Amino acid sequence: MFTVPPIYLLIANSPSVKDHFDTWDDAVSGAAPMGQDLQRAASRKLGKGVSPLRQTWGLSETTGSITVVPTELAHIVPAGSVGSLIPSCYARLVDDNEKDVEPGEPGEIWVKGPVVTKGYWKNERANADAFIDGWFRTGDIAIFKDGFFFIVDRKKELIKYKGNQVAPAELEAVLLSHPMILDAAVIGVPGEGTEVPRAYVVTNQKELSGKEIVEWFSKQGLSKFKNLRGGVVFLNAIPKSPAGKILRKNLRDLAKKETPTAKI
Repeated sequence: MFTVPPIYLLIANSPSVKDHFDTWDDAVSGAAPMGQDLQRAASRKLGKGVSPLRQTWGLSETTGSITVVPTELAHIVPAGSVGSLIPSCYARLVDDNEKDVEPGEPGEIWVKGPVVTKGYWKNERANADAFIDGWFRTGDIAIFKDGFFFIVDRKKELIKYKGNQVAPAELEAVLLSHPMILDAAVIGVPGEGTEVPRAYVVTNQKELSGKEIVEWFSKQGLSKFKNLRGGVVFLNAIPKSPAGKILRKNLRDLAKKETPTAKI
């Protein structure tokens, strides 16, 4: 089975899913980031809890996957990882000054190889922005650790709070670990003279308040600058593309009109 994180979220959280996937041998997630907690929770409902859920990563410009967790390594690759490069491909992680970062440090992934597009059709400006000395700039931030890649988030989606960079995907993964939160998204909104994280959540407001979410979140071991200083907003559903990607532009448009229910 290959599908997107929102489907695995439903599998993990739905009490209706019991033995439906007991005969599953393999499962792969892609198209959007998946946190390690969700990966583990979904895995427990696949193949009686012994079939690993693997992740893969790629873009349209890489004609599909360029990293993947190999089947034979699925039981030892850490949850949250998108695996290693496919054969004959290369990658480097660079900082804002286009210098290679050390292993374990976040950086933008640059790739090259036979699966990477040679350029955008009749769009030299886009080509000049996307390619440097044969390397394609993916726009994704990742960490390379112990031989495997971990996607942090899209570079343009990072929230800049007083000089600190906050990855929405990391905060979303924490929110989704709450047993009463069915879905979540995070964006940066203006506040404190900078950008602050605001959470959008799907839950039963009669059972869980915005204040309770903010207080619970602040106790999950993250750095204080990652707290939900922009508050919490309740939605009936998180806007997403057919591929499962969160439509953050829709949330930013919504943020211009709203007042959060609670702040830190």
